[in-house]
Formats: sequence, C-alpha cells, structure tokens
Amino acid sequence: MRKSICLVFTVFALQAAAQTELSNAPCRQLKSDALLKATQYKNSNTLPASFVSDTIHIAHYAIHIDTLNFLAKTIKAHTAIKAIAKLNNVNNISLSLLKLTVDSIVSNNQQLSFAYNDTVLAITPNSVMNINDSLELTVFYRGAPKQDASGWGGFYFSGNYAFNLGVGFDADPHTFGRVWFPCIDEFTDRATYEFHITTAAMSKAFCNGELQSQTSNANGTVTWNWFLNKTIPTYLACIAVAPYYTLQQNINGIPVEIALMPSDTANALLTFQHLPQVLTAFENAWGPYPFNKVGYSMVPFNSGAMEHASQITIGSAYINGSLSYETLWAHELAHMWWGDKVTCETAGDMWLNEGWASYNEAFLKQSIYGVTAYKDWIRNNHRKVLQFAHITDGSYLSLINIPHAYTYGFTVYNKGADVTHTLRCY
Repeated sequence: MRKSICLVFTVFALQAAAQTELSNAPCRQLKSDALLKATQYKNSNTLPASFVSDTIHIAHYAIHIDTLNFLAKTIKAHTAIKAIAKLNNVNNISLSLLKLTVDSIVSNNQQLSFAYNDTVLAITPNSVMNINDSLELTVFYRGAPKQDASGWGGFYFSGNYAFNLGVGFDADPHTFGRVWFPCIDEFTDRATYEFHITTAAMSKAFCNGELQSQTSNANGTVTWNWFLNKTIPTYLACIAVAPYYTLQQNINGIPVEIALMPSDTANALLTFQHLPQVLTAFENAWGPYPFNKVGYSMVPFNSGAMEHASQITIGSAYINGSLSYETLWAHELAHMWWGDKVTCETAGDMWLNEGWASYNEAFLKQSIYGVTAYKDWIRNNHRKVLQFAHITDGSYLSLINIPHAYTYGFTVYNKGADVTHTLRCY
C-alpha cells in the first residue's frame, strides 16, 4: 500500500514538473501549440496532390518588391525566374502562387500565355523545351499576400514592419514561399536568390545572403539589393522591412548582422552574449558555417522564430536582455546545417530538421554550461518523450512518415532530439 501511494505521488509530481518544463521550451512548444490550433483550418491552403515538380527545376529567383503598401497591406512586385527542363517535350511550366493578381508574364520581351486559378500558375512557353533547356521569364503581380489560417506563417504587415515566415502550419505542403513570389514550392527544389526590395527612406530591408548595394531613388525611396549564392528551397527565402538599426560583429571571420530597433541594442547584446561560443561549437561539430553571414531580424511576433537561411526571423519578445530564450536563437542557428544546408525530402521526415535542431539546444547547454547541464537536458527530455509524446500527438508515432497534423509536434522535436542523442552516444 505504501509503495503504491508513493508511486502515484511520484507520477503526479513528474507530470507536473514536465508540464512546467514544457513552458520553457519556446521553439518546440510555441510551434506545437500553433499546429494544434491549425487542425481546425485544415485544407484552406492545400495544393493539388498531383502538383509535383517532375518536369521543371527553377535555378534562380530574382524577387523585386517594388511597392510595400503598409496601409492597404499589399505589395506590387515582379519576379524573374530561370526555369530548366528536366524532361523532353515540356510545354507547360507550373508554379505556385497563392491568391494574388497576375498582370502579365514576359520572356525575351514577348508576352507568354498563362492560366491562373489563385493557386497554380500555368505558363505556356513560346516553344517546347527539351531536357536542360532553360527559359528566363518574369511574372508581374500584385495584391495582399496571405497569412496561414493557423496564424503561424505567411506574410505579415504589423505597424511599420513587413516580414514573412516561410512555413505555414495549416498549408499543405507546409512550404510557404508561394504567398509572396511565384515558385516551385517544395522541399526538394533548390535555387539561388537575389532580392531587390524598395522601402521608405527611413526603413531597411533584410533578406538572405549578402547586401550588394542600396540605391537611393528619385522619389525618396531606397532599393536594397541582396544576393544568396547558395541554393535553398523556397520556404527559407525571406524579407523583413522596418526602420531597423544594424548591430554588427564578426565571429570566426563570419559577419553577424542583427536587425533591430536602436532601443533593443542593449538587450540583444545580453541575450546573444554566448553566440560566439555556440557558433564555434556548432562549426566544430557540424562543419564550416554554410552561408556568408549569420543574421537575425527582430519582428513583432510572439510565437517563436523561423530559420530563414542566413537571416533568421525571431520575435522581439525573445530578445529581452536575459538568457531565458538562448535555446531558441541557438535552435534556429542549428538549422543552418540541419534544415537549410541539408533539407528533409518531405514533411514526413521533418525530424531531420527539427529533431536535430532541438538536440542542439542540449548541445548549447554542454558548450556553455558543461556536461552535467547537457545530461540534465537529455534526461528531462527523455522522460517527457516517454511520458507525453503519445498523448500530445494522439498515438505512438515513428519518426518517419509523420502525419501532416503532427509535422511540428512533440514526436518530431522531442523524440527526434532523443534519437539524435542516442546516435551520438552510439
């Protein structure tokens, strides 16, 4: 009787402790909470099941945002695309673009015919393409770019901020580049990027890669030109516009640029104080940093962060001058290797992105606070996986072929991290 009472007491105590710990895991828990809410909106942003890139590869995107209308929450834009045929006799180029208005499509100063149903943009080349043939075309479009129905993902206008989050929790597929530029919106199609973003004179635009130039225009606006020479899938492309100040430093020869309000500088210096040690530890473990800068853009978003390649988007609330959320910025930094340099083939394999990035939260603990801190993180996480993963995600799930509703769930993040630790020990 006494043993039974002790066992029951211990189980309830462990459950209460685990639930408390969950609130201290911002990236995993915030995304998981948002995904659970997303299930009620299922299928509002779903591409046709047959929409697979098996005929065309996009090698390069040049995204021009000519106008950002903060009052109307609209953009006017054009994107130049280099398409390459993967098969012979290709007479159609199908791109994803979600609920924007397409004005025209041009190639070599000639208008191209197209059909558009608010989801798929079907373009007819002027001549049939054979394998390895390339076609450069430009799509002119405008409208109000969408947010995901779940509230997590898409394009945001908030006060004097405009920014995107490249994943949509409700969207199927979860890749969500299509809300602001025409693209092959899949995990497997990777391209290089350039960005030409025109802003008000007092604002800056931050995108992937390296800033090439800023051009002052006759109408008082400024155009910011960025270039990314590494290939990435569409969901990792990004934009963040605001009256930013740039906090700069250099770590191991890698430029670091944090886009923030001037008043947030002191908090950022404190919250990111361990960035040099963590970046060094990640490079020692996973190889050279894959991109030409480490970047963070602070935005008014209270549900986590997004691992856009070389320019992470992170909620301002998490850069608060404390170390409470350093696992969040470290998690997103780890994605530069796990998710950005190497990307899962399908959403069902998302643990290869999120499980390994979550494991790197533990690796931060080891790198900064020592082996005991690492082991404490691992033990706590292991217990939570055994106790809660099957409850939170509705059943016992393997790490492969994760159902859409649990792409960003407990199994992917926490069990994924547990398996990664096991692989390391093995």
